Parts: sequence; C-alpha cells; structure tokens
Amino acid sequence: FFFCSGMERHRRAYSTLILLSVCCSASAFAPSAPVALLARRRTTCGLRMADDSYETSNGLAKQVVSGLTALVNRVMNRDVDEDEEGEDTRPPLTLTELRDGIEGDYRRKYLWTGDIDPALYDRDCVFTDPTLSFKGLRTFQKNLANLRPVIDFFVKEYDVELYTCALDEPNSEVRAEWRMVGTLELPWRPRVDLRGNTRFTYAPDKNNRIVDYYECWEDSAGQVLLNLLKPGGA
Repeated sequence: FFFCSGMERHRRAYSTLILLSVCCSASAFAPSAPVALLARRRTTCGLRMADDSYETSNGLAKQVVSGLTALVNRVMNRDVDEDEEGEDTRPPLTLTELRDGIEGDYRRKYLWTGDIDPALYDRDCVFTDPTLSFKGLRTFQKNLANLRPVIDFFVKEYDVELYTCALDEPNSEVRAEWRMVGTLELPWRPRVDLRGNTRFTYAPDKNNRIVDYYECWEDSAGQVLLNLLKPGGA
C-alpha cells in the first residue's frame, strides 16, 4: 500500500475513505447531505437502550459519513430515471405481500447490495439509520448508483442473516432483526460484524407501502468506524 506511486497512493487512500463512509452507513443509504426530516422524537427500535439510533449516535460519526458520501456523489455523479409525476397508480399491496417482499430484500442481502424492491416503498419514504436521515425513494436509488461500484470493488465476501421478520399490524409496522457480516478487500482485511433491527412503517392510505424506514444498530456508529481500522475487525 505504501510503495505505490504518489498518484496511486492518493487514489487508494481516497477509495479507502469512501469505503469507510459506505460501511459506516452499513445499509448504504447515503444521501448527499443529512436532512432534518424527523417530525417527532422516535423511540429506539426495541433493542437495548445502549443500542445506537439516529438520535443517540455520535455527531462526529454523522459528519464523517455525510461528508464523505457527499464527496462520492460529486465524483461519481450518476443518476437514475426521473420518477413519474402525478398520483401513484401502483396497485395496493396486501400485508402478506409487504412482509414477504421485505424478507426477499434480506435474501438478496440488501444491507450490502442496496437491492431493495422499490414497489414496497412510497415515493416520499424517509430512510433513517444511526448516521443518516433523508427523504425520497429516488434519493436512495440515485445514491446507491454512486456507491454500488465502490461496494462491489471492496466487498467480496459478505452475508446477511435474518433472524425475525414479523408483522405488527396494530402499529402498522414490520419489524426485522438481522446481522450483517463481511470482509473488506484492504491490506489489513477489516471485518464488519453488525447486528441490528429495522422498523418498516407502512401507511394503509398509501396502499400499504413503506413510508418510514428506521434502523438501529447494537454497536455505536463510532465503534463501527473504528473497527474498520483494525486488522480483521478485531
């Protein structure tokens, strides 16, 4: 790593910084800048009180992730097709279709790949994890297009384990508990091993589509970042 040319050294260092931002966001939900979209104070996702949510995570970690991912967006500058204007005419989802669709996203390891089924989400869905909060399905898709080449290059070995995925109809939610693991293709082979859960809030008046994606982690965002600097994530 340290014996390459100056240009190559800077390129690799830059790529490493980008990767840190991607992994710190974990779910790869990376907007160009954080947006204050939380209309009310949310409780944690049902994990231990020590677990990390957007409200409790370290401000510096949020700044690092948002700054680096903004840089990725400016450099990569990829885009996606514009959303159709006007009323959403997609047919309603049954609650079984919604839950099964979320399970399918986990089977496709979306926490690493970002490969969600957009048919499950409202156009104005709010996406939140411990480091980022932003609004819009198209924003998610655009930023995934920028980040995916970096993830594909650096993360070759990865997996997602889904422990539970349960419908909570009285609260209009689907709750999932999961674990994501992976090894990064860097000289010191850092390892990501992160547990968390996600609350998918759906709206019956939006054809049962997800209007709020809220993710919590067992480890703090700062600890996730620090683990990437250790050999094997030790």
